[in-house]
Amino acid sequence: MNSRLLSHSVRSDQVLDCIHDESSGEEAWATYWTRFIQQQARQPACAVYITEMWDAWDLHHFRHRRTLDHRQPYGVGDVSQNSHQKGQLNGNRRRWARC
Repeated sequence: MNSRLLSHSVRSDQVLDCIHDESSGEEAWATYWTRFIQQQARQPACAVYITEMWDAWDLHHFRHRRTLDHRQPYGVGDVSQNSHQKGQLNGNRRRWARC
């Protein structure tokens, strides 16, 4: 992450960040940057909510468990990959993920 961007972001009361967009990468990369950003945000006492957007379109896919089951260090879960689902199926999967 650009240090200048980070220095501006943590001046806010709250920051919401997604490490990757549609990632199929290793969880360690996201975990490292999540903890780094949270550490930097402690200085100005900024509330930081970070997530990872996994590429799998099925919310039941094991990759989504990486963030949905670990609200620490991740503060939120990203279910936007489910938005291709329509109607009741979309709602049911979002409720299942409880984000």
